[in-house]
Amino acid sequence: MPILRENFDVEIFLSELQLQCKIFEHAIARLEIAAEHWVKAHNGIDDGGRFSPLEIIAECTVCLSAMSAIRKILCPRGPNLTKQSRSRGKVLYDLLQRPDITSISQSVVRNSWEHHDEKLDSILSKREVGNTQLTQLHISPEPPNQGTIVLRRFDPVNLVIYFSGNAVPLRPSMKEIQNLKKEIQRSYDVLQSEIIKISPL
Repeated sequence: MPILRENFDVEIFLSELQLQCKIFEHAIARLEIAAEHWVKAHNGIDDGGRFSPLEIIAECTVCLSAMSAIRKILCPRGPNLTKQSRSRGKVLYDLLQRPDITSISQSVVRNSWEHHDEKLDSILSKREVGNTQLTQLHISPEPPNQGTIVLRRFDPVNLVIYFSGNAVPLRPSMKEIQNLKKEIQRSYDVLQSEIIKISPL
């Protein structure tokens, strides 16, 4: 059955959510392959894989971006939040049966990556002068050396993204994404028979 034309606005947002889920899964799939390669390399095994730290950090950025987009659609917040956005978020979140997006919604690392200049100001103001080193990208099962400022880090064993001391584990987000995809598909069926309004009254 076709989706009711009155639900076109809702369909657009569901489609965007679905796309962001696919983007996240694509990046995660590449990170899992890269993680396996880096763990083997750490143990002295050459599996022929070639994933540079830059490629890995790029995929981490894609994951964080997709998570941010999903959160902004379903649970928008902020001082400039409009009535339209608040209504849209609530209607969509309810339509999807209020899925758990606790991990997806974590903002501390994502904000640090997006507002890295402010985070750097904070880090540098607290550093011990003359007793610190800088590592721009750190990809390793092992934590960085004591006294090292690590701006971006990926733990290939536990699939965790870091900025400085803040962490976002990706495995819980993967589970939330899988559940969200199921709810999106179920919601498409609802749109075939029930009119859903996302505009505020």
